[in-house]
Amino acid sequence: MEMIESPNDSHARRTANYKPNIWNYDHLQSLTSIYHEDKYRREAETLKEEVRGILGAFDEEDPLSSLKSSNPSAGNEDLYSTALYFRILRQHGHHVSPDAIHRLMDKEEKLVMSARSDGKAMLEVFEASHLGLEDECLIDRAKAFATKHLRLSNFNDDLDKIAKCPLHWSVNWYNAKKHIQGKNKSMLHRLAGLSFNIIQKEKGCDSVLPHLKKVWTGFCKALFVEAKWYHSGHSPSLSEYLDNGWTSSSGPLLCLHILIGIGHDITQAIHVFNSSKEIIRHSSLIIRLCNDQGTSKAELERGDAHSSILCRMREANVTEAAARGHIKSLVTDSWKKINGLFISAPRSQQPMIRYVVNTARVASFIYQNGDGFGVQDRETRDQVLSCLIEPLPLA
Repeated sequence: MEMIESPNDSHARRTANYKPNIWNYDHLQSLTSIYHEDKYRREAETLKEEVRGILGAFDEEDPLSSLKSSNPSAGNEDLYSTALYFRILRQHGHHVSPDAIHRLMDKEEKLVMSARSDGKAMLEVFEASHLGLEDECLIDRAKAFATKHLRLSNFNDDLDKIAKCPLHWSVNWYNAKKHIQGKNKSMLHRLAGLSFNIIQKEKGCDSVLPHLKKVWTGFCKALFVEAKWYHSGHSPSLSEYLDNGWTSSSGPLLCLHILIGIGHDITQAIHVFNSSKEIIRHSSLIIRLCNDQGTSKAELERGDAHSSILCRMREANVTEAAARGHIKSLVTDSWKKINGLFISAPRSQQPMIRYVVNTARVASFIYQNGDGFGVQDRETRDQVLSCLIEPLPLA
């Protein structure tokens, strides 16, 4: 029988040149933790009761609502406290006016520098600015002023690290561990460390099928579109690329699997998924854009499909640096969309929607220093071990 030669047989099959997986079976089996033992759980329960006796606020179902009502920042000229108040409440879905920050700006719209407005305060303003909404120009100006001030201070190195992946864009669990670490020997600090280690040990490592089938089908179709572009030589516009790319990022796929896997009622999980399309879209778009920023160079070298950076370079006839700047601004815009959508979402759904937003945080986090997904033996390895494996040292 004569074989029919495919027109593409003359082309060598592309290779991704991925590095081998560092998480082999034997290594995973060797990882252990002592914090599943009952004595640590009993100690944690004892500490909870002691802390609860000291802090009456623990009895409140929603202490942040009380914080918002009391508005301790009113009349407060402490820049650090005001920015922290704004960031924490916005982060937990409360619509807080930026007026408190506005009151601390002079006629030239510069933040008033008091004796307590040191670099630490400016860092908090910079972090808080990432909770801004669309058209909140005041927050953008506060961010610009804080950035300029920090660049001229001894906090320039801290700013470089934070700017890559601000707290609001980062993985909360990783940030929590960094915040707990230290020499504080208080009862609350001990409880926080024990809780972290116990939860890390427990969680570290037929009705839904139609919905799973739908997201998997959409994901495969999006990958097929990218394959057709590659083999036909088609160069998509940035808009065309992103219209398909937010799905090929696997964002919707991840979100549904997360929502049905966290132990909530399946019907409720499906309802939240179907009613959160816009926030899922923008979270998925951030995954795509962060992935492109971290992997664009390697993908070009191995001949993969187009990236948003390459699309922008061709479409606008600009340099790679300019294209990266534009893509970064799109990430910021999507975060502003997410901030507004999260605040306006029903309070009952916000805890589950937070899992969706976390997918964008993970993308910002693992791609902040390049390809943290394809290259596992650099920062990613330390991040995974810190979040899921290595307990906090307790005295």
